[in-house]
Amino acid sequence: MLQEEDEAPYEIASDPKGDEIQKLSVIQNLPSLLATDTQSCMSRVVPKMQQLLATASTEFHIAASSTFKTILEQKLVSHNVFSQTFLQSILNSLESRDPDSSIDYK
Repeated sequence: MLQEEDEAPYEIASDPKGDEIQKLSVIQNLPSLLATDTQSCMSRVVPKMQQLLATASTEFHIAASSTFKTILEQKLVSHNVFSQTFLQSILNSLESRDPDSSIDYK
């Protein structure tokens, strides 16, 4: 398990250079991070990922949707945890999107 003073290899750095690539790498590796160290991943990585979704690029959202599907299919977390954590992130992200940029299907 990671200690608080340890630098996690999958934490998102504040260095703007290469930041988008690092964010994509973290989201794409989330299933293996969950499988390796669920507790640290859920307490340290997932909250940061949730924060990023509100302002993330389309590419990040595509990677996140693929990752969330993998997490669900591989049952890396319980359905309850998935609903409360990942599904809630998806819904919050949809709500925070600019309504002028979305297509209205009425």
